[in-house]
Amino acid sequence: MERLKALIQEVQYGSDFWSPEAFHNYLIILGRGEEVLLRKAHYPSKIALSHDWHVTFRDMAVQTVKDSRERMAIIGHKNDDKVYLPTFYIKGSNGHIASKLIAEGKADAKAKHGIQGEIGSLHTHPLDYPGQSTRPFFSPTDLFNHLYPNKAHMLVSGVIQGDQYIFAFSSRETLQTLVPEIMTHQGFTDYWVQKQYQDTFGSFSSMIFPSIDKALNGSELNRVIAERHHLVLYHGKVGKPMYRHYP
Repeated sequence: MERLKALIQEVQYGSDFWSPEAFHNYLIILGRGEEVLLRKAHYPSKIALSHDWHVTFRDMAVQTVKDSRERMAIIGHKNDDKVYLPTFYIKGSNGHIASKLIAEGKADAKAKHGIQGEIGSLHTHPLDYPGQSTRPFFSPTDLFNHLYPNKAHMLVSGVIQGDQYIFAFSSRETLQTLVPEIMTHQGFTDYWVQKQYQDTFGSFSSMIFPSIDKALNGSELNRVIAERHHLVLYHGKVGKPMYRHYP
């Protein structure tokens, strides 16, 4: 417990730049649960990642470029002071990874690789992923995973697309904006796609639902969802640190 308290104090009151060690320590803290989430104001402007992270990013991106199928990996711990980067990937389709495959991958992480707790996840997007943006972005479903009630939500997630990557972190304030239990992934996506389309074009015909590839500016949609739910977003290029771009 004293070790955990020291890590929390070190991260919360550290500088505006996190070294690879500080980032690692924060993930270890998150492995203990949502109660130790930082407030938005305590997240740094810049985070450096260790070499191992960038090796994982490149490996996942290369595999996705070869067949245009998404890869997903679990970031976990074994109830110790180490973060275990994924060396095995869940293979999905172009633009989607089925819930059944994700559940099977999480079970394998525990049974075959000894992962005791899930800290977060990484997944890839193909280079032709739908949406209009100059950088990778999270789909509404990706961010919805941070917002489940009853402590089933994710606290950190990342997306790799080509030579770029992004991260989303929940904050202490996010816990006050979790979605109702009756909300579904599709309902959440429909709400935000319609809202952005209406904000951009004024209105749309209910007979012609705006498609995600034509209606969305992905980065802007991420920003408005992050604003509503107090998420913290970062962007970086593989091999280099990531920088906060919201808030």
